[in-house]
Amino acid sequence: MDDSKQAEPAVRYSARVRGPLSSFPRGGLWVFGVWYVLIYLGALLEDGHELWFSLVSLVIIGGVCGYATYLLARATFLAFEVDADGIWLGKKSASRSPERIGWEQVRQLTISSSRHGSVLQILLGPDVPATGRLRQAASLALMSVPLGLRRTRPGLLTVLPNPPRYRVPLARVTPAELASALSPLAPATVPVQVLP
Repeated sequence: MDDSKQAEPAVRYSARVRGPLSSFPRGGLWVFGVWYVLIYLGALLEDGHELWFSLVSLVIIGGVCGYATYLLARATFLAFEVDADGIWLGKKSASRSPERIGWEQVRQLTISSSRHGSVLQILLGPDVPATGRLRQAASLALMSVPLGLRRTRPGLLTVLPNPPRYRVPLARVTPAELASALSPLAPATVPVQVLP
């Protein structure tokens, strides 16, 4: 095949999402905290434990809970990709594929700075419904049943209200770098705005 007739490679941009939103529903870290409290209360309510045992248990369980929360809050996952067809949110796994947001659904991209990178707001059309509280509560409840985590909806895919939008915390990318990467991929009808 002639080199001049080969299709040009697709231009893509991908970035790492910071925090647990690409794996857990919004508020998912609180579910882990509740489980640690229940474990501690179960150990505390057993008869025959002395005060020192209860205090050591509190320190150990509290330390494990704090450390796990710290690690999950700082973790980054490859869960954001943009190409000429739209935006892809979510991690690739055996049970789930990323969700595509077509450019026709996007009204505007707004980028702001955060302490560890950038926050991208993907503003959608006014007719897009926000994710209901019942659906979010169901995702949190599913985290508490065996194998339920595979069926939860990650917080990254939650449509926030007023205005309808996705909020994507990106790690290790400045607003200027993100804007320069997104501008050539977004159609002319989707403005890319960097907030001061």
